[in-house]
Amino acid sequence: MSFLPMSRDVICVSPDDSLIDSKKLMDDWQIRHLPVVVGRRVVGIISDRDILLRSSLRQNGKIGVENIRVQSVMTPNPVMCNESESLINISMLMADKKISSVLVVDKKRHILGIITSSDIIDQFCKQQNRPSPALSDKFNFRDDEMFGIGLLE
Repeated sequence: MSFLPMSRDVICVSPDDSLIDSKKLMDDWQIRHLPVVVGRRVVGIISDRDILLRSSLRQNGKIGVENIRVQSVMTPNPVMCNESESLINISMLMADKKISSVLVVDKKRHILGIITSSDIIDQFCKQQNRPSPALSDKFNFRDDEMFGIGLLE
């Protein structure tokens, strides 16, 4: 088994959870991705961008988010790998698929962890004996602040 710089204490949501609750979890935990699970089995993933898109549609008067469930916004069958995958292969997969996270699962698709582009950058910086920009306060902002909108509030 190789060492992957992944988060093992993964916060997950279910397909029936609300979009508003999912956004609150992301804000509270300062994360950008939530695996969607039934039991421990991965069925999808939802990102801050998925929520941002729904929120911008709401602001344009096209759709309301109050009753939207995760299952209607999530990406089903997300990109996954097993724990023995190499970091370089995961990095190449993320670049090829233009995604910023990969879920780490066992043979039954039970969630073991999540590896994000920030985890990969942190690992690279550690190898170069450099401080990680992901840990710097000057890079700690929310997408809604960057776009000047108050999401789901």
